[in-house]
Amino acid sequence: MEVGLRKTARARSGYLAMLAVIILSALRASAQQNPLPPPEVRAHLHQIAHELPADSLLRRELEAGVHGDGRTYPWMDFARRDGVKRAAIEFNFTWHRGLHDLKVARIMFFTDYEGPDSQVTNSERLGQVARDGLEASLEQVALHRALKGTWFESPEHQHPPKKGWVPASTVVVLYDDPWLPTSPIMYVTTDSSWGPLEDASLLGDRVALKRLLAQGNSKHVDLDNALYWAAGGDDPVLVKWLLHAGAQANSRNLPLFAAARNSRTVNIELLLDAGANPNSKDADGQSALSIVTQLERANSGPLVRRNLVNIAELLKKAGARQ
Repeated sequence: MEVGLRKTARARSGYLAMLAVIILSALRASAQQNPLPPPEVRAHLHQIAHELPADSLLRRELEAGVHGDGRTYPWMDFARRDGVKRAAIEFNFTWHRGLHDLKVARIMFFTDYEGPDSQVTNSERLGQVARDGLEASLEQVALHRALKGTWFESPEHQHPPKKGWVPASTVVVLYDDPWLPTSPIMYVTTDSSWGPLEDASLLGDRVALKRLLAQGNSKHVDLDNALYWAAGGDDPVLVKWLLHAGAQANSRNLPLFAAARNSRTVNIELLLDAGANPNSKDADGQSALSIVTQLERANSGPLVRRNLVNIAELLKKAGARQ
């Protein structure tokens, strides 16, 4: 997921999937204002989409005709020089009739546009990126964009209160390709009970998660909460690490549901192998299989539908009943 999020108990169940729909809708609207790419660029974007995972949000955006404005900036050349195709910069701030104390909370570099095993984790290479000036350049660009965000307006309890100082955050995603779509900047309130383990899992930060787990003092509730977010993400390695650290595949958080809502096939396999109950029900009486079936009916893209059909068969093979 390419946007900074924070959990709340009431929002957790459908949060990831709902945000993905909102992002895609916003991107489609913004793409209509950008010039239509020339044929060779459209072919280029088609090739990028073809190489992305089937459950990739960016792939869905490109296949829906969403694209960037084609404007090239100097930092893009610096990123290509360092082999960085994507960067994600998280900001924390306080809201009181505007943004206050905006600070960088983390910055992650990736060698691919989406997909696991692409985050730069080597300390020597990260140091080189910092020395080259790319990190500082991207922080400045991201800061400029972060100031122009909007509030994630659903569900209602995430609206900032009219009075008081509200802790909040956002994440800015930058690509080295000017024709790739720019994700909308969304502000979300932070939860006082939120821990660094969950934050790292939600944002797919291998560097931070590995460091935190190595400390060996994580609480079971924090591990379970982190597993929920990792299950909905695109990096199965995080799921493996958390399960090995003691997170429960069959916890009350229902991580299988997060994986199902976001069509994460490998994560579903890992959770089922670790003991997740394929017939668990949420508060609305839904199962992972019923969620996947609903998604299949709602999606028109053949690749997405095929992936969902495969997930449904995987759940049925594990004993899932509608």
